[in-house]
Amino acid sequence: ARLEAKVERFEPIAGRLALDFVNTVGWRDRSEPEERLASFDDLLSWSRAVGLVSRSERKRLAAQGRLRPSQARAVVERARVLREALHRLFARFAAGQKPARPDLDTLNDVLAQAPGRRRLRHQGRGFVWEASGSRSLESILWEVAWSAADLLIHEAPKSIKRCAGTGCGWLFLDTSRNRTRQWCSMSSCGNRAKAKRHYAKRRRAEWE
Repeated sequence: ARLEAKVERFEPIAGRLALDFVNTVGWRDRSEPEERLASFDDLLSWSRAVGLVSRSERKRLAAQGRLRPSQARAVVERARVLREALHRLFARFAAGQKPARPDLDTLNDVLAQAPGRRRLRHQGRGFVWEASGSRSLESILWEVAWSAADLLIHEAPKSIKRCAGTGCGWLFLDTSRNRTRQWCSMSSCGNRAKAKRHYAKRRRAEWE
């Protein structure tokens, strides 16, 4: 139950795996963002939430992490470095700006370490690439890197949006018909914005 509760902390709302990975920082635009990848177990919980690993794979990888703690910590550190590089890449891409070379190098380094994409796996309503064979401690990062590369190649810059919620900072792929989506999620930031507007309207009415 405790493990499943940790999985539920991660809400895959961005529309692409790489963007959900970037969103493992909560309240990015506040003065003190929330780090949600503090441990290898957190990385596995996120991977479970987005469908990268099954429950049994999660347990197997967690056991590997306990046997090789230094390697597990190194994977988490690489994950956070990749995440921040991707955040900067996507932000500049969405603004129509040239990517910073170090950030692109970070992504390319992970892609260079990954094996060839030889298998397709059905996930949700579509398909994703996966490494052949069983997953390793590092293979989670490979799939994130593949997703990021595909996003940069195939999606229009204007499709990547930043949530308009105060302090949120989450990114998402806007697939709405008129590209008018504003919130990462209507159940969170959207509802908060709605409640704020309602409160302001009521206060104005009281003063009139």
